[in-house]
Amino acid sequence: KGERVMQKWQKKTVIATAVALFLGIFILRSGVNLLYMNHIPADSKPMPAVMHIAMGTNDDKQNAGWFNGYNWNTYEKHDFMPEPAAKEAKEHLLEFAEECVNDPAMAIDFYSRKLGAQWEAPMYQCYVMNIYQILLYGGVFVYLLAGRKKEQQIEHYVLLIGVFGGFLFSAMWEAKARYVFPYLMMMISYAAAGITVCVSWISNRIRNRREQ
Repeated sequence: KGERVMQKWQKKTVIATAVALFLGIFILRSGVNLLYMNHIPADSKPMPAVMHIAMGTNDDKQNAGWFNGYNWNTYEKHDFMPEPAAKEAKEHLLEFAEECVNDPAMAIDFYSRKLGAQWEAPMYQCYVMNIYQILLYGGVFVYLLAGRKKEQQIEHYVLLIGVFGGFLFSAMWEAKARYVFPYLMMMISYAAAGITVCVSWISNRIRNRREQ
């Protein structure tokens, strides 16, 4: 009976989490539209997402893949028409992909600098605490390491799956450290669990030494 109650509770938790995520996205999007709806011309067309991805492959600034105006300049060059602007962006991406295939060392160097500039920035362009980032990443690592031999249900890793997806997205999109800040928030509970594992392990070691 207790197991059935727990299963029902887990299902309700998953449903509640999914609803909360959906409402969060919906409310955020609706809020942005409400703020800007009176400032957007009726004949305007949204910029194709591929243009941001193309900009994420630039290496002409201090940090690889960061904003360099490529999306706006290319869109303006094509009189703000999505189709020809997207076509040029796709051609740019094909050229970059070919360059990566022909020169793997360049690709490794580029993406190591791009991802490092985003995921190794303690401030995240808005958050100042270096030691906090170290504890966060370390805690998540310990949590995953401690649970590697345990059979866990998929909902226990929902947020971490989102973080991994965000990591892949950050490798593709325009680079910016503050873009990955939401994923830091998603890792906090896992980091806390990992730090708890560390504290328990240290406490047990100390207790065992005292008993010897």
